[in-house]
Amino acid sequence: MASITEGETRRDPPPPQRGRRKAALQMIWLCISLGTMVAVGLWGYRLLLREAAGTPMVHASSGPVRTAPTAPGGSLAQNIGLSVNAVLARNPDAASESDVVILAPQSAGLTREDLSQQSRYMSGAGALPNGMPDEVLSAGDVLQIAGDDAPVDSIDDLLAQLINPPVVEGATAQAAPPAAQGSGQGSGPAVMRPQPRPRSAVYAAAAATPVAPAPQTIASDVAAGTPLVQLGAFPSTQGATAEWERLSRNFTDFLRGKTPVIQQATNGGNVIYRLRASGFADLDDARRFCALMVAANGACIPVQAS
Repeated sequence: MASITEGETRRDPPPPQRGRRKAALQMIWLCISLGTMVAVGLWGYRLLLREAAGTPMVHASSGPVRTAPTAPGGSLAQNIGLSVNAVLARNPDAASESDVVILAPQSAGLTREDLSQQSRYMSGAGALPNGMPDEVLSAGDVLQIAGDDAPVDSIDDLLAQLINPPVVEGATAQAAPPAAQGSGQGSGPAVMRPQPRPRSAVYAAAAATPVAPAPQTIASDVAAGTPLVQLGAFPSTQGATAEWERLSRNFTDFLRGKTPVIQQATNGGNVIYRLRASGFADLDDARRFCALMVAANGACIPVQAS
């Protein structure tokens, strides 16, 4: 018998099946490690080659770059050209089905109550409110009721008078006094003439205030601080005068009541003549005037006389 000395341990040999399994696992991990190392080495080698070679080349495709469409005009819709006839050719029974006519439902008519009301008014049973007579006035009756100092022969004359009313002197018109009895102008009752429309008086007041004519001399006595509006600058007084006349024709309503002023000034060593207008209450009034002029495509600058 073998003797066992002190310090030694007895080990049994491992079973053969367990040793084979362990060896197989080690070989598998060894192959995986070697494959990973080879793959990393190849990847690094190719990366170095690509950086050394420069820009990678792209191979051209073998097919054509552009391909013509099969139907350049687009696909034919089923409701264009003779496509509808083709539908009938494929299905002959469709023509017989299309011959069927279906009428729309009848609209709602008048009820019995509506018909009774209509017949009652047409028969004269319904009287107008306030006892007004049911009669139709002719054109002559209308003209007679309207009445005026001058007789009106036709409807056209009446429309002409309404469109172009006579201008009445003054802001308000007083009623015409009744005619004296026995004057021989008629035995009928006197008719008070109505006051004219306010616009007629406004037009009369506007026509009574003409635009000031262009000045022939240079105005240099304008007080300092006077609100003015500058309408332009010209190299001569003739140009300023002509401009004022043009503005008076184009902006008659704006320049009515305004006084033209031509002032001499020096700009860059050259003598110029500024066309200005006065007649404003304050500088705000001049600004409002310039706003209206600019809105009407005119040139205007509010200033103060220095």
